[in-house]
Amino acid sequence: MGKTKVNIDQSELLNKVNKYKNVSKNISNLCKLIAKDYNDNGTTYSWSTIYNRISVYGIDTGFDMRVKKTANITAFTQLLLKSVPVEYRKYVIQLRDNPSSRRLAIKLKCLDCSNYQQGEVRGCQCFDCPLYIFRPYK
Repeated sequence: MGKTKVNIDQSELLNKVNKYKNVSKNISNLCKLIAKDYNDNGTTYSWSTIYNRISVYGIDTGFDMRVKKTANITAFTQLLLKSVPVEYRKYVIQLRDNPSSRRLAIKLKCLDCSNYQQGEVRGCQCFDCPLYIFRPYK
């Protein structure tokens, strides 16, 4: 599965940044408001996609563009814990405690992709996946 090219018009994004930056508390809040605006108009973008496009285009938001990692890791962990089956939640906790562990991140991604079936990871046929050679349960 390849990545989909994100096509956000720079001038349109600049207009949305100017529209929402006065009512936003920080860069995360600004990106979430802009993503909601896009989503309300039928285009689905995550707040992180909006953040990346703002960074790439070099748009001045008036906010510190460095997102606090600890807050993101905690929020990410909470989201993962809700969606991961109980028997695999230990990996999410381990990843929270060691966020630089590529092995755990790859294991969770492969399990997620295969609907948490170890046998499906073992028999994975997605040869074009960049994680294929690193997959667990070979």
